[in-house]
Amino acid sequence: MYSNLPNSWFRVARSEDLSAKEVIPLHYFGKDFVLFRTKDGKSYILMPIVLT
Repeated sequence: MYSNLPNSWFRVARSEDLSAKEVIPLHYFGKDFVLFRTKDGKSYILMPIVLT
């Protein structure tokens, strides 16, 4: 399912560009992602999949 994603580290944003509780939509490698930082300061990137 994710075979066309690179298996390495890539910078997609700078830490200072992401505020707490902010969500940033991204598009890399032909895929959509969301980047966000929790209120305790941890950042995450996920594929925006909605399960119904």
